[in-house]
Amino acid sequence: MKHWYPAYVSPYLIIAKYYEGAKITGIIEGNRSLNNTYVLVLDEFSIPHDYCPVIGGTFQVIVPAGNSTISLFESANEIGTTTVNDITEDQAMRKVEFSKAVKIYAEDEVIVYEPENQTSNP
Repeated sequence: MKHWYPAYVSPYLIIAKYYEGAKITGIIEGNRSLNNTYVLVLDEFSIPHDYCPVIGGTFQVIVPAGNSTISLFESANEIGTTTVNDITEDQAMRKVEFSKAVKIYAEDEVIVYEPENQTSNP
């Protein structure tokens, strides 16, 4: 389901839409060890869309349009969650130039979302 998003959901029907995905680059900062850490992207229906190991304190994932949750895991334990809001259809379909960077502070099991360097050109 990496490049598919549920456009319509009912008890009897699910209509999925294809998307390229908006690119999100992240930096993990803090005094916590980053051994065996990875991030997981979930959409607003809790459907996973991307998974990436944290290498050298950084990661790059793609997210669908709308609101997505980026969770940080250490081994199998979730050590934090943050939300990336308001990704437009044009950004998710890469019709406009878009990039977004986030910082995640991983200190004592605390994760904070801090938007940084957002650009979008029609």
